[in-house]
Amino acid sequence: MIKNHWFRLFSMKVWAPITMACLVILVALIFNVLGIHVMKGLPAWQEWRTLTYWHFFVWRVALYCIILWGWLLYRDRLFQGERGSTSSVHRVEIAVFFSLLLVELIRALLRQGS
Repeated sequence: MIKNHWFRLFSMKVWAPITMACLVILVALIFNVLGIHVMKGLPAWQEWRTLTYWHFFVWRVALYCIILWGWLLYRDRLFQGERGSTSSVHRVEIAVFFSLLLVELIRALLRQGS
């Protein structure tokens, strides 16, 4: 029983999503640090980001679509044969969708206000 627990802890089902999230954060961090360095300071970097808001908006939408596609493939394999937990997962998926929508709408409204 203990052996099975440790096998689950070190399986790809656990570490694949964690690794992907860490990679996304690392790429964002590197992009921002290099952008500040190339633009020779934070104020120039912030101005450039303001001027290119819609380009980054399209990029984020494309990224959300790729993540959704990957999640749908991963979810099918993860819950293969399990039917009881899919309703709660479906509620979480809807909550994540509306959270991302709310974040993007707030960003757009803040941009319009400034």
